[in-house]
Amino acid sequence: MVEAHRQGYTGIIFPEEYGGVGLGKVELMLLMEETGRALLPGPLFSTVVLAGSVLEAVSTRRTRKNIWRHLPGEARATVAILEASASWNPRDVHMSATNGKLSGEKLFVSDAAIADFIIVAARNGVFVVDSKARG
Repeated sequence: MVEAHRQGYTGIIFPEEYGGVGLGKVELMLLMEETGRALLPGPLFSTVVLAGSVLEAVSTRRTRKNIWRHLPGEARATVAILEASASWNPRDVHMSATNGKLSGEKLFVSDAAIADFIIVAARNGVFVVDSKARG
């Protein structure tokens, strides 16, 4: 729990076992309301809300252990979902991965320029990509 205190609000939804605070979605929404009221600058939404929620929904325990321990306070992340159709419908995702390589294009990825890694939604899975990777 010592780690969680150091990370403060950025660890709000991450489990304590990964260095987070271990609270839920209600507390996260209260935090988001207050950060909006204060016009807090920074990648809180993309890292905690988007990336944290996607990782919670689709990742394995091993992935969580490797990635979540960096998110609260250390790393910045975001999620790449939208493509040229600008549709949020999963059926409209055309990007795919073959032999470990993603092919396709994602648009409107918030905080991509400052993210350490990007969680990419593809037709055949969700992939964590280092933001400095080529391509």
